[in-house]
Amino acid sequence: MALEYKKLLEDEGVKVEVLKTAGSEENLRLLQNKKVDIAFIQNGIAHNGDKNSLYSLANVFYEPL
Repeated sequence: MALEYKKLLEDEGVKVEVLKTAGSEENLRLLQNKKVDIAFIQNGIAHNGDKNSLYSLANVFYEPL
């Protein structure tokens, strides 16, 4: 999926580097530590304290809570 988004973003002039990670928890840590600018994370992984620093750009899949 990341490669599909990479192509779409690069078509708009955005430089993209895809990183292989262990999943949502690692992606969240990378975001919090400002090692990446954008990442896929599963809904519900971030805690309330992250609300002021993280923004959801889109839902990729519907996930009922």
